[in-house]
Amino acid sequence: MQARVIAATNVKLQSRAEDDRFRRDLLFRLQTFCVELPPLRERGADVVLIAEHFIDRQARRLHRDPPKLSDAAAELMRRYTWPGNIRELDNVLQRAVLLSDKDEIDPADLHLGGSSATADTSAPAALTDIRFPFRSQPFTLEDIERIAVQQALDACDGNVSEAARLLGISRGALRHRIAKDK
Repeated sequence: MQARVIAATNVKLQSRAEDDRFRRDLLFRLQTFCVELPPLRERGADVVLIAEHFIDRQARRLHRDPPKLSDAAAELMRRYTWPGNIRELDNVLQRAVLLSDKDEIDPADLHLGGSSATADTSAPAALTDIRFPFRSQPFTLEDIERIAVQQALDACDGNVSEAARLLGISRGALRHRIAKDK
């Protein structure tokens, strides 16, 4: 019986093996065929092509005509550092297509932190803007989770699968949270 291993990493295994921090024999087995993909921030104009693919895919899933990407939004996407790489791009465009009611996606629809295209933040800009008035009213994590679940369901017109994707959890996990609140 044979097995094929497909592996991905964001570290240079060759240098790790030279420093004796990765097994050389395993490296040689994994290096049968290597494909190196640069991170999204190094892809230049390809970011816009990939973005258009994601926009078309999201619009098809929502049974809508795909909005166009404005020139300013395309330029912002080319300059942005994409710390979350392709997953961040997909999530940003999913939100933009879902929430946009226009025929064109503008920079404001992307929520990439204003005009600071090189902002290196690990959290999406929309999440860093959330504020709760803890001093005037106490909130528990369960309260915040309940609000997030309800807002995701509202944004998706009650579609549990779509809301789960927005929240980054499985459909079953979302159903569990909904049942817990009833």
